[in-house]
Amino acid sequence: MLGESVARYLAAEGHGTFGTDITLGYQPDDASSPGAKLITISEESAGVLPESQGYSVDQCGIQVTVRSADYAEARDVCIAVHKQLVGFGGQLVAGGSVVTSIMISQYPASIGVDEHLRAEWTCHYTLRFETTGEVHRVTS
Repeated sequence: MLGESVARYLAAEGHGTFGTDITLGYQPDDASSPGAKLITISEESAGVLPESQGYSVDQCGIQVTVRSADYAEARDVCIAVHKQLVGFGGQLVAGGSVVTSIMISQYPASIGVDEHLRAEWTCHYTLRFETTGEVHRVTS
């Protein structure tokens, strides 16, 4: 739900370029440049909040995966992204949903290497955000 907003926010904060080294939902298998750093944002489900039944408040999950030929770079980029996201509140992008909090679901950790021996690190977050326009929910 908010994956593209997270990816664009990270690009705006200097972590890379959306569509090039920050991707949404897939990791291009670019064996021709195996040393290139790549940040992938994937959308996940998250638990339903009790108040979501009547108020315009929802949650979604985000997974961040960082890949690099250099183990230390993958780790350092993942930790930098983690520090950028944890505790965030506000709009990730102009006109986007209001995120009331980004909570840690899983701290940054190594998940090994891919088929080209590039190091991969990942972390997971739960985003709590306000939604609008639901007929059966209180919007104020």
